[in-house]
Amino acid sequence: MSRPYRRPGEQPGDALAGLEALGPGETSRVPVMSALPRTIRLFGELDLRSAREMQSALSEAVGDRTRELIVDLRKVSFIDSTALGALVRAAEQLRNQGRMMTLLITPGDPVDGLIEVSGLSERFALLSEPPETAPGASPGPAAAA
Repeated sequence: MSRPYRRPGEQPGDALAGLEALGPGETSRVPVMSALPRTIRLFGELDLRSAREMQSALSEAVGDRTRELIVDLRKVSFIDSTALGALVRAAEQLRNQGRMMTLLITPGDPVDGLIEVSGLSERFALLSEPPETAPGASPGPAAAA
C-alpha cells in the first residue's frame, strides 16, 4: 500500500501553494527551484562508519537551494542514532531555508518503525514511492511528450 505524499500541516495538492507569480517588471526571483529533485540513495547499514560520507552528501544537497531533496532509505537495513541525527540536522537546515526533506521508505520495515517510534515522522515528508510514481503525481516532461 502506498503512503500518500504528506508534509506536516499540508494537504495533498498544496505543494505549489508557496509559489508566486512575478510582479510587473520582475524578471526573476532567486533561487529558482528546478523541477527535478536531488535524490540521495542510501543502502545497507547506516552507522558511525558511514555517517561522515552521508553527512557530506547531505550538506552538499542542503547547499543546493535550487532543488528539493529526496533521501531514498528503501534499501537501508539498519540506521543508528548518528546517521538518524545527520538526517534530522539536514532536515532542520532545509526547514530554515523554507524547504523540506522527503524520505522514501518502505512501510513496515525497521527504518519506518524507527522514524515512527522516535517521533520524527513529522519532521519529514514521507513517501513509499518516488514522487513521479506516487498516486496523484503529475507526469514528468518525458512522460508528457
